[in-house]
Amino acid sequence: MTADGAAGPDSAGPGGSGGPDGPGAAAGPPVLRPVKSRALRWALNAVGLISLGLGAIGAFVPLLPTTPFLLLSALCFAKASDRLLNYLLGHRIFGSYLHQYYSGEMTLAYKLQTLAVMWLGLIVSAWLIGKPWPWVIFAVIGTGVSIHILTLKPKTPPGGGAGR
Repeated sequence: MTADGAAGPDSAGPGGSGGPDGPGAAAGPPVLRPVKSRALRWALNAVGLISLGLGAIGAFVPLLPTTPFLLLSALCFAKASDRLLNYLLGHRIFGSYLHQYYSGEMTLAYKLQTLAVMWLGLIVSAWLIGKPWPWVIFAVIGTGVSIHILTLKPKTPPGGGAGR
C-alpha cells in the first residue's frame, strides 16, 4: 500500500492475484484491499495493536488465546498498515508461527510445542477454577484445537529430511 492508501504492485486488484501464485508458491496471509478512510485505518491499527498485545499476553496466561488475537492483528494490519503487517510477519516469534499457520503446515516440533502449552494452560486454568464444569468445557475445546493442529500438513524443518 502506498502512502495515500492506494494498493501497491503486490496488492491484489479486483480480479488479480497480486503475485506469482502457482502450485509451488508459498502461502501467506490473504491479500486484502486497503482501507482508504484515515479514521478507519487508525481504528484498525488500534484494534490490531491491542489484539497483538493480548496475543502476546496470551502466550503466557492460561485461558487467554494467542492464535485468534494474532490472526485478528494480521487482518487489521493487512487492511490498514503494511508497515505493521510486515513487522508482525517478520517478528522473531509470532512471524514464524503465523507463516506456518497461513501455509497450513507446521513442523512436528511446533505442533508439539503448541499442544503442550495449550493443554498445560487448560489444565492449570481448570484446576484454578476448582469446579467440575471447566474440565469438561476445556477438554472439548482442547480436543477440537488438538485435532485442528494435528491435521495441519507436516512441514519438514529447513535442512531436514535430507541424508536419511
